[in-house]
Amino acid sequence: MSKKLFDIQQEITIKNIYLSGVSASSIAKSYNASSTAIHGVLKRLQVQKRNSGFHNRKHHLNDKFFEIIDNPAKAQVLGMFFADGYNNRKHFSVVLSLQICDKEYLEKINNILEYDRPLTRDKNCYRLVITRQKVSDDLDKLGCVQAKSFIVQFPINHIPEHLIKYFLLGFFEGNGNLYCNKKRNYYSLDIHSGSKNFLEEIKSILKKSINIDCTIKPRRKIYRLRIASQHNIFNFLNWMYQDCVFRLERKYEIFLNLAQKIKDIGQSGRCRRNRSVSRWGPY
Repeated sequence: MSKKLFDIQQEITIKNIYLSGVSASSIAKSYNASSTAIHGVLKRLQVQKRNSGFHNRKHHLNDKFFEIIDNPAKAQVLGMFFADGYNNRKHFSVVLSLQICDKEYLEKINNILEYDRPLTRDKNCYRLVITRQKVSDDLDKLGCVQAKSFIVQFPINHIPEHLIKYFLLGFFEGNGNLYCNKKRNYYSLDIHSGSKNFLEEIKSILKKSINIDCTIKPRRKIYRLRIASQHNIFNFLNWMYQDCVFRLERKYEIFLNLAQKIKDIGQSGRCRRNRSVSRWGPY
């Protein structure tokens, strides 16, 4: 039996790079292997082979989109890329992956980018894939670097102050969640990041902009910023959603439910005991 060229982790990486839009021949060069070997890996992992014209098609894209962040839509899209995007600097491939139910939201981002390449679908998600050096370079300059999870810094110097809330909305829609704890009877809102410094900057912004206090604590290998008062949660979400260009509707609906609860229960600050937990977003 011949020796396997790649271990399991390498094969998974090859699959993900191919799904991001990079050609099998380019992957083969980076691994010092043949295209046949790469296609063998993809076949074993049941990855559908692209047709031969895939890389020859010309897709329109506003590749200057991230050059300057000067409007709410750009700030919000940038926030989403900071949350769920991956910038592969070796192949200049930028990928934004969201779960299947968020296809419409991802299509909105595609339209805002003036991008006519269709989304690609994996088993559990849709992907927006951009293979343009200009876009990869601009995102890198803004701080959306490769393997950013634990080193990302808040792009405070690249976003005008009046647009920061839109950046936060995009990041929250990617890395935020809200729930009502039945046992302890309170709402809380969490934002997660592997970078404590990133969350510390958000904490400072919220205190300065809308006088909201929050806490930051480690959670497994990452950090969690938490807002615990339901009125503070309402003020935070209301501040972000006001005048936003677009939004993730499933999260916005939960915000509307919270707003109605606050109206119903007044200043009591307590959840109804018969309510089930409402949650969204990745940990």
